[in-house]
Amino acid sequence: HGQSRENSLYLTCPTSDKVSSKPSFQVNLGATMKNSQIMLNFLLALFAVAEAGKFRTKDNALDLSGVEGVKVRQPKTDKRTYHHTTFNSGLNVLLVQDPEAQKSSYAMAVEVGSMDDPEDFQGLAHFCEHMVFLGSKKYPGEDEFSDKLALYGGTNNAYTASDQTVYYAEVGNEGFEETLDIFAHFFIDPTFKSEMVDREINAVDSEHKKNMPDTQRRLWHLLASRANPESPVSKFSTGNLETLKTTPEKQGKSLEEALHKFHHENYCPGRMHLVLMSNSTID
Repeated sequence: HGQSRENSLYLTCPTSDKVSSKPSFQVNLGATMKNSQIMLNFLLALFAVAEAGKFRTKDNALDLSGVEGVKVRQPKTDKRTYHHTTFNSGLNVLLVQDPEAQKSSYAMAVEVGSMDDPEDFQGLAHFCEHMVFLGSKKYPGEDEFSDKLALYGGTNNAYTASDQTVYYAEVGNEGFEETLDIFAHFFIDPTFKSEMVDREINAVDSEHKKNMPDTQRRLWHLLASRANPESPVSKFSTGNLETLKTTPEKQGKSLEEALHKFHHENYCPGRMHLVLMSNSTID
């Protein structure tokens, strides 16, 4: 409910006893929102909390295995050629031929995100995203992927959303196949070395501390704190040293073991979607 008070807009969000016993709260939007973009993001976050129950769960994953002849709608000016296929393993693949592409690119979307975090390891999906890049059994070097990308003028990044984790990269055409094989093994046989786990948890903790002053993130965490404790919306999506290591270790739990278990249970072909784009022919 919105109300005006001394030229400031206040938003009151009542809570239902069926959802939470917590009282309603007020946010002075005039004081905290400096521009219309933040206002829009805040309202979108409200909508996301309200609609959280409709997010896809691991028991209701998107299944394209029985779909044949998937057709991509494209404008007449689009010169690309598209081909979708599903491997026997269940992996969904979209191939894109772009005759004008100066570089090749690829991306993997995995149907698992922060809402799938275990209660006792909040932030694990985000932490897994960090760890995947740090070597595989076939390519054990932690910098092997980034070094190869740099050699061919490439870049890469990743992000963890509420219901998916996405990894992507672009590279010079001559380095496409070599770097793609390294990328593929992040999902096949990541090493998750103990020394890397101990180091990367501090990187995640630093990322959280860096984000703490950000107004939009603070508003999102405020909303999450008002959600039903039984809803995945209430989870701490970023994670930090306390939620991922300190508290679990006091309970006799291992972050490394939880990481292996999370990857094994969620990074399976049926929940993964790969996109490859190059100027090479699809055939």
